[in-house]
Amino acid sequence: SIYTSDPALITAALARPEVAELDAYQILNPLIVGTPEKHSAPQDVLFLAGLGQLSRDADVDRRTWLLLDSDVVKPTGTAATDLQRETAYKHSAELEAALTAEGWPSPIVCCSGNGAHRLYRLNDFPNDLQTTFLISNLLHIVARKFNSNVVKLDTSVSNAGRLTRLYGSRNHKAGRLSSVLSIPDPITPVGAEQIKALV
Repeated sequence: SIYTSDPALITAALARPEVAELDAYQILNPLIVGTPEKHSAPQDVLFLAGLGQLSRDADVDRRTWLLLDSDVVKPTGTAATDLQRETAYKHSAELEAALTAEGWPSPIVCCSGNGAHRLYRLNDFPNDLQTTFLISNLLHIVARKFNSNVVKLDTSVSNAGRLTRLYGSRNHKAGRLSSVLSIPDPITPVGAEQIKALV
């Protein structure tokens, strides 16, 4: 593990041989200043986390990103085929199109190596139960409308400290690199009222 927001330090950590065969994840939302010290962990240094040294939902300062994670339905622990990945990409694009029709801005589009991600910038929502419920309700409503027996939206990603793939790192299960596919310019945030209008 490493507590840092420095891309150079992240790149250096990923190059270390002891983590070469491990998958890399990140927390999308910023942590409260002093979180490493709170958990007796170092800052900007790769370390083997002990009990209680990893961040938690309560350590998140504010909610800055909404993740929409589309994946095909398949046995746990298996990699998606190329055709299944295309199915996930299509599902994710359909979600974006539906939200765009509701007046939402364009998201960042990413590949997790197995599925498709849409990242919507949030207008710095507070990290509280109300925000968690709002995001959870949105995910479940969208899932009920767009999920099928073949592809689904992950509804378990509403918590503030949720981990997601570190884009650019290798998804070892899939045998592919994750990646950022497109970034809108500018990145426009979604407001709370836009989400409330859907839930």
